Amino acid sequence: MVGATLIRAPVMFLIGRCCGYVFAMICGPAASMVVVESIPPHLRGTSIFVSGLSYSLIGLVASVCATDLVLGHHLPMLFALGMPFSGLAFLMALWLKETPTYALLTARDERRAKKSLTFYHGRSVDIPKTFEEMRHEEELNAKNGNNGASLSQIKDLFVKRHLRRALLVSISILQVGAAIIFY
Repeated sequence: MVGATLIRAPVMFLIGRCCGYVFAMICGPAASMVVVESIPPHLRGTSIFVSGLSYSLIGLVASVCATDLVLGHHLPMLFALGMPFSGLAFLMALWLKETPTYALLTARDERRAKKSLTFYHGRSVDIPKTFEEMRHEEELNAKNGNNGASLSQIKDLFVKRHLRRALLVSISILQVGAAIIFY
């Protein structure tokens, strides 16, 4: 997008904005899923709260920087402002390991799951106990039919009143995030 503003290519700029919007809306839920699967259970709520708070803070800083008094008239500089942070986040993501849940239950690789669990939970984690809890949770999900979204579960989101309310709240929250990123 920096290049599109430097060479004054509005179509390229619009395509860049749309691609950035789509990728941001994919990365947000994916990041939350990584947090839920990798953080110890007693810290999940706190870590998601801090993650959401930092996301909102970044949106606030970007909004302030986009005002006419700061960088509003200098679009290339405004877009370039986020590049070092994005580059750092990309490099940090390369360093991260897959989640222990994925390594154990989907890839079926206990060795990688142990490395991942030690990476995310520290060396003092009780690996056999944690693996047993993960397997037990998977068995409960399979027993209760929660092993993937089925057509009836999707239909329930629209038919059952309490699920419909939760869906509307989550869609509203996503729209707030979309408004911060896209505009």
